[in-house]
Amino acid sequence: MLKRRRPLKKAKAINKFPSIYRDIALVVNTEVSSKELSDSIKKSGKRMLASVEVFDLYIGESLGENKKSIALRLEFSDASKTLEMNDVDSRIREILGHLGKLHGAQLR
Repeated sequence: MLKRRRPLKKAKAINKFPSIYRDIALVVNTEVSSKELSDSIKKSGKRMLASVEVFDLYIGESLGENKKSIALRLEFSDASKTLEMNDVDSRIREILGHLGKLHGAQLR
């Protein structure tokens, strides 16, 4: 009896241009999940945003009642060119504005 083979996954080409990483910490209400934030960032990050990773969660009195801080690492990359800092700074501002409106998020 022959075994069925799984179809091979397509490999992504290695990007020849360097990525730019930015870490941000956001203060949000405790009801806002890190998945909600990540999904919103991915939607507003558009094509330049390669990945979003949560790396820290802090809950403490200094943030205020029913507040928490979520720290995320954002990777920006472009397969067609080397990114400029202005490109990334502009995209970060757009993301922060979107998160503020949607989740009430504030940069910590």
